[in-house]
Amino acid sequence: MRLSTAALTLFCAFTTAVPLASKHNIYLATCTRPRSCLLIICDDPDPITAAAFYASGASTAARPTDITTISDPAAAWEGVTRSGRLTTGKLTSAIDKGAKAVAKGEIAGSAKIGAEEYVCFKDGASKFTVQGWEDWSAQKLSCTADYWCASTS
Repeated sequence: MRLSTAALTLFCAFTTAVPLASKHNIYLATCTRPRSCLLIICDDPDPITAAAFYASGASTAARPTDITTISDPAAAWEGVTRSGRLTTGKLTSAIDKGAKAVAKGEIAGSAKIGAEEYVCFKDGASKFTVQGWEDWSAQKLSCTADYWCASTS
C-alpha cells in the first residue's frame, strides 16, 4: 500500500508542477463579441466557445499564437469531445463531465494538438482579448478561460 500511495503522491506533484513549466498552453474559453450596431434595441451577440493556443507559455497578456472557434453559439466543454483546427494541427479537448464543479486549479480533463498531449485545469477567471485575427479581423473578442491546458511534453 505504501508504494501505491507514494506513486500517487509523485504523480500529483508532477501534474501540479507541469503547468508552471509548460512550453505550450491552450485556453478553452467562452468569448463575447461587441454589438454589431449602436442602437439600444439591438441584442447582444451570442457568446462563442474558442480555443486560444500560446506557443510561448501561459501568459494571457500576450496575443495568442493561434485561435479557433469551437462552437458558435457557445456550447459546454464538459462531458463531450470538442475539436477545432489550429495552424499547428487538429485540437481535441475532453473535459470531464463533472469538471464545472471542481475548484479552480484542479485537473478537469485533457486535450491534444496533433501528437502533443495536454492536461487541463479548471480556470474560470483568466481573461484575454483578441482583435485582428482572421475571421474576427474587425471585432474585438473578450474571452474568459473556462479551462487552461498545459503541455505534458
